[in-house]
Amino acid sequence: MCYATQLLVMQAPDIISGLFTDVDPSQDALGTELNKLTNSLGCPKLNNIDKNQFNKYPGYTNSYKDYKGQGKAQ
Repeated sequence: MCYATQLLVMQAPDIISGLFTDVDPSQDALGTELNKLTNSLGCPKLNNIDKNQFNKYPGYTNSYKDYKGQGKAQ
């Protein structure tokens, strides 16, 4: 159930944009209700992302947010 609600949160802007021209108020209301639901389910919260996972892909050279990217692939 946690995964389904997280998926709904990610897809909400696309779904809501077909119904409303200004999605922010609707998305805020939906987010509030979904937060209540996920809190009652005891869904785990993502606290951080282990950026070392990118070390498996040494050819990846682009930066992403605060990830600087790896050296050039040989």
